[in-house]
Amino acid sequence: MKRLFILFFLMISIACFTQTKTISSGGENLVTKDKDGNVVITGMILGDDVGGMTVITTAGIQTIGTGGTFEKLFEGNMVYTGYHLELFTEADGRLTYKGANTIHLTLTAAISVESGEIAQVTNYRFAVKGATIEDSNMPITFTAQDHAADVTLKWFCIAETNDYYEIYATSDTNGDTFTILNLVFAVEKH
Repeated sequence: MKRLFILFFLMISIACFTQTKTISSGGENLVTKDKDGNVVITGMILGDDVGGMTVITTAGIQTIGTGGTFEKLFEGNMVYTGYHLELFTEADGRLTYKGANTIHLTLTAAISVESGEIAQVTNYRFAVKGATIEDSNMPITFTAQDHAADVTLKWFCIAETNDYYEIYATSDTNGDTFTILNLVFAVEKH
């Protein structure tokens, strides 16, 4: 329906104006000239496929140096692989927006964790440009070593060119360890 409306709008614009286009990364700006030769921007079309995901393909043990201090999930043997990257790049669990236009973005992550301590509280949150988003925090309390649990994170934000997104975690005690068994982290325009 959205594409039909845009097509209808373009047909009307073509009938009334001389149409020219300029294309930029992250969208197509529609530029027209009115009857007097003035340039008029009539809209912008962003592709429906803007986003991507990264997945841990090899589990790894995360060691927290200072309890309560958040660290990027990238230690041990963790290996990330990027998939379906449209206007995003992936490097070691970091998803970076490369589009030219500011967009609204949904961040979603599903994490499967195994405790490395007998009694442990771990916390997970999103980070934008290296700064964690406190309100996205989700904890897991473990009461046994080698126990597995899952946590899901979700957050809405605004993405600008070269903004990057990661997942950080911490534990309650210095030197605590936990294993990231599985992780799927996706970003998509909404």
